Amino acid sequence: MQMPTPPNQRASTLLCAIHSLFFATGDWPSFADVDHYLVPLGEVDAEDAVATMPAGLLYGVTPGQPIHDEQVIGLTVAGMAACASAAEALGAFLAVMRYAGELDLARTLGSDPAQLVSSSLAAGVEMPVAGRSELIRRLGAPLVSEPWGSSGSSQNDEGGWRHTIGRRARRLLKVSTIEEYWELTHPEQKRTFRLGRIRSCMLATRSSSAVRSRVGVHPSDWASVYQSDYERGAQRSYRIPDCQFRVVELLG
Repeated sequence: MQMPTPPNQRASTLLCAIHSLFFATGDWPSFADVDHYLVPLGEVDAEDAVATMPAGLLYGVTPGQPIHDEQVIGLTVAGMAACASAAEALGAFLAVMRYAGELDLARTLGSDPAQLVSSSLAAGVEMPVAGRSELIRRLGAPLVSEPWGSSGSSQNDEGGWRHTIGRRARRLLKVSTIEEYWELTHPEQKRTFRLGRIRSCMLATRSSSAVRSRVGVHPSDWASVYQSDYERGAQRSYRIPDCQFRVVELLG
């Protein structure tokens, strides 16, 4: 699945405001704090900006749903990627993903799952000396919210964290960009569509009502296809024994 991006400048401003507060405190902020932070910036209404967000950029809130003042609002790595100030953290995140894959691969068959632990991270991942401890602490947030392959986690009062590495972490062994990470961890989902059956086994196009009428399209058959195939619509056909089908309607 393609990584989402902010649809407008208001959305970008909101994302970077969230990241600025996160960078300052090491924790995702409340919605009230984000709204207050945006006041001096002028015409950005936090609630309106959230409503414009595509899925996949925010963590902790859902566009279109009511938001409470104390509700925590965070970013996915796609949301962080919209902020230039997050470049160092994202680079460290990718390095940690590769390291987690290495730890899982090095595990002896039959042994307990490998552990990714903040206190020993610097020994396996190259990081800048200045600000290292705070960077490692902040990495705990995306490691909890992202579907990278953790099968369990814990955190102590000092901000230290531990993750049990699941088998899915292996797919990230050679990941090099956030876009690549996103495609590996957010695969395109199959959806249910209605297909038009063409009795004469000819492919009718959506724009040709004459052809549709002549060959008799019947929207009575079903199949699961990928969203990208639906978007290609009339350019795509499906061979189901002795006849062709085309996508005509998204059902959910």
